[in-house]
Amino acid sequence: MKSPRPPTRGDGETAPGWLWLAALCAAVLAYWAIQYQPFVLPNNDYHSFERVARSFAELELPSSFKRMPVLPALMALLAPWMPEPHPYLHAALVWNQLFSLGVLVGLFLLGRRTLGRAGWLLPLLFATTTQFHANGLQPLVEPSLGFFVVWAFVLQGRGSPWQYAAAFGAALSRYEAALLIPVLFLAEWSERRELWPPLWKAALATSGLLLWAGAGALLSSGGGSSYYELMSGMGFEPAPGFFVRSLKEPFAGWYTGQWIWRVVFAGVVLLPLLAGVVVGLRERKREMLSVLGFGVLCVATIVVFGINKARYVYPTEWIWLFFWLWGAIQLGGWVKQELEKRPAALAWGAAGFAALLALGSLLFWLRKMSGEPQTSSLGVELAFVACALGLALAALWPRGSARPAVHAAFVAGFGLALVPLISGGLVGKQRAVHKIAYANWSAYRVADWLGEHLQPDDRVVLLPRTHIQYLLPRARPQLRSYSQLEAEDADAMRAEFLEKGLTVAVFTDRGPLRNPSHHYYYREKKTYLAEVFESGAPVPGFRHVGTLTLPPHIDRKPVQIYRFTDAAGG
Repeated sequence: MKSPRPPTRGDGETAPGWLWLAALCAAVLAYWAIQYQPFVLPNNDYHSFERVARSFAELELPSSFKRMPVLPALMALLAPWMPEPHPYLHAALVWNQLFSLGVLVGLFLLGRRTLGRAGWLLPLLFATTTQFHANGLQPLVEPSLGFFVVWAFVLQGRGSPWQYAAAFGAALSRYEAALLIPVLFLAEWSERRELWPPLWKAALATSGLLLWAGAGALLSSGGGSSYYELMSGMGFEPAPGFFVRSLKEPFAGWYTGQWIWRVVFAGVVLLPLLAGVVVGLRERKREMLSVLGFGVLCVATIVVFGINKARYVYPTEWIWLFFWLWGAIQLGGWVKQELEKRPAALAWGAAGFAALLALGSLLFWLRKMSGEPQTSSLGVELAFVACALGLALAALWPRGSARPAVHAAFVAGFGLALVPLISGGLVGKQRAVHKIAYANWSAYRVADWLGEHLQPDDRVVLLPRTHIQYLLPRARPQLRSYSQLEAEDADAMRAEFLEKGLTVAVFTDRGPLRNPSHHYYYREKKTYLAEVFESGAPVPGFRHVGTLTLPPHIDRKPVQIYRFTDAAGG
């Protein structure tokens, strides 16, 4: 028997709600169109997605099953209609923007059904986080993963069996999302007390993951156990810092390292968040227990795998925003009730004080925003902030039966909480873009040098190979990575250069080794071979031909370029 649809709130506001959502989606698309592909170089992980997509386009199985197939398959479908020289990149970007908008639609439905008109704020809050923009503007898996996760819970709330189809897609986007399947199964089983109907749906949802992982284990060298290999390479060291990151990212504007602001963070963020969890479990226990359970299990799994990357919060950060919003609405309602009992002057005073603080906070964040390097013009950033605040006001403005003074205090108080959330997320996006640009500055210099000096018979060994191949697609066959060499030391490398006709060696500084993953990739990429050329000093068998300096604000060593002469060092 199909589960009944839970009671909803605010169904009478259907038309205004969809118009409001359309305005939000239009603002996001306009904001992204102005700064399309701001990262210049795609993330290192993108190239493995492209390789899988190219295999699919040629109707072949990929050589590695490390990347899950949903995004590569979609890239292969769209790439023939995308512009050269990087059609697969543009295909991934287009899909990610569509998936991102799909996430906003799902969050709108989830928020409206559970919280009424105030629930419209849920997609708005998510649309102003750093990771929403950083991933929507990159060709990576997070937007499609987040889409399937959000829609699994939207469909679960409606009692639809298609929730398992969404979980199927999530599990084929990244491994940890397979946790959705047992979460949905347990929720349905506990409600219906029938084992077989949810069990066969869960089995079907798991089938894609099992087939892909099985194919990887049988057909590729370690592809079916890539995360196990990564963990073993890093010494099975967990990343407990990801617990903090998972809460810090969605509320970045309220989080700093100073202890006094951590106290404020506890009051402004953690208190409403905990209140939202309590109220959510009380009002919609089965549904909210599923949402909360998935969020906790997903974060814990990433911690165990030792991955502390900001983009890994994408599929769960909306959960903490959801419970925070629920709790803030409940606490705000309690404050409204108390103010209703007080003189109107007190309410007007509270409204004015909160509005002044909100204005001061806005000016503070606008100053920070203007001090960051700009992906687009500052006017575009300010316009998006203004649009977000305007949409927030539109969602909060109808006051129902509350007195004008009381409702003004409620709206001003919410505005004070929202200004740092909205502005802080966008400042974080600016920093994310330029952090990546700075880290890869040496790649731009190497590509410029090779563009001028590369000869048709040259064979170049360098890091990072994929970035240089992207910047110089015509030189793709001539470029090798140090990890493709069999050598383990300088003498063996010199002999391999002679044997394979390699002619140029390039050193680029990849930054300090700060965590286990850095050490793992240092070994995996054989960066220690490149360090033979680090100083620019004489190296037997090679002739130093160039030093490429970097701007002073780039905290990296200069690029060094050598030409191979002979095996003995002539």
